[in-house]
Amino acid sequence: MREVVSEGRMATVPANTRTLARIIVAGALGLVIWEIFARLVAPLWLGFELDPTGLIEMSIGVSGMPAMWLHIMTGLVAFPAAYMLVVHPAFRAIVPGLPWPVAGGAYGVALWVFAMYVMASLLGGMPAFMGFAPIAWASLVGHVGLGLGIAAATAYTDRDAA
Repeated sequence: MREVVSEGRMATVPANTRTLARIIVAGALGLVIWEIFARLVAPLWLGFELDPTGLIEMSIGVSGMPAMWLHIMTGLVAFPAAYMLVVHPAFRAIVPGLPWPVAGGAYGVALWVFAMYVMASLLGGMPAFMGFAPIAWASLVGHVGLGLGIAAATAYTDRDAA
């Protein structure tokens, strides 16, 4: 538990509540970066927006608002939780001193491999990495941005977590 002073009183905040808050902050930053890229930058490059809900529909058959909620919850909770609770500690143990941009970029590449190979190819029936068409490369940039956002928020909140 961590003690927090509020209006002259001492209160305690459970560590798991702080961790969940950190996860959501990291996910929010990563999703904002992803969405800006997918909705504003990718159309300039591809002529259309990147739409993760289309990938979700193609790969697991969920569409519409449930697909959008799945996308949001994955980006807001699942991906940052995996980074903060598994990947980040593993990087610190295996490669101490690894700068967060390198770790975040590597995590973004791993998320891209998951999206393009597992989701699109193995589950969705598309060619591996969508044949390395421009949409695959745009997706790589978006996922690296997502990973960098998650890693940046994790690095920033690590200072306050101790």
